[in-house]
Amino acid sequence: MFDDYKQPLIFLEALPLHRLLAIKVSQDGLRQYELAEIIGCSSGTISEVLKGKRRIPVKSIGRAKDYLYNDHYIDGVLQKDE
Repeated sequence: MFDDYKQPLIFLEALPLHRLLAIKVSQDGLRQYELAEIIGCSSGTISEVLKGKRRIPVKSIGRAKDYLYNDHYIDGVLQKDE
């Protein structure tokens, strides 16, 4: 049944920012408080953002986009460009 590997049909461009963050945090092996430190807001704020109950603070949007589109983590460790 699971012999053939297939890519899941996930259309990331259609997802809101909070869902993209939630997916990337899970993929990167980070905890919510670590994401909060990375983008510069409180853990409580991140919790509400990831649930879709609150928007990312204006002061943190740029850093959140950097995290999403530029930062590469493996098991919670930022990978440096060589």
